[in-house]
This record gives sequence, C-alpha cells and structure tokens, in this order.
Amino acid sequence: MELLLERLRALFLDAPLAIAVQRGPEHEYLLANEVYRQFLGGGELVGKKRRDVLPDHASLSGILDRVYASGEPFAAK
Repeated sequence: MELLLERLRALFLDAPLAIAVQRGPEHEYLLANEVYRQFLGGGELVGKKRRDVLPDHASLSGILDRVYASGEPFAAK
C-alpha cells in the first residue's frame, strides 16, 4: 500500500497540469504540484490558506466553499 501511495504522489507531483489539494473551510493547501506553484509565482504553498495566497479571487472562494460544503468535486472546463 505504501508503494502505491508513493506512486500516486509522484504522479500528482509530476502531472503536466496545475493541481492542488486543499482542506477545510479555510482551504489550507495540503499538496501543490510544481506547475501549480509556478503558476502562482513559485513559492511554497503547503500549510498556507487560499485567501493568503490568492486574496482577490472571490469567485474562486465561492467555488471552493461550495465544494467544501457539498463534498462534490469541481473540474474547470
């Protein structure tokens, strides 16, 4: 199981698209791959709250709040 988790983590981190995982009502970053980090300027994101990283994105906050409240995933089109 541990090997599977490491492989999944490697796939996540090496993905060619911007991907991040957040948790809780404050949308704290748990994981962010390099593409996502570079898109936001290249800094470390893990442990930071979304509002501290992207303070001026009310529409993103609305999407994340709905995902957190409903448990339903969101995928951009």
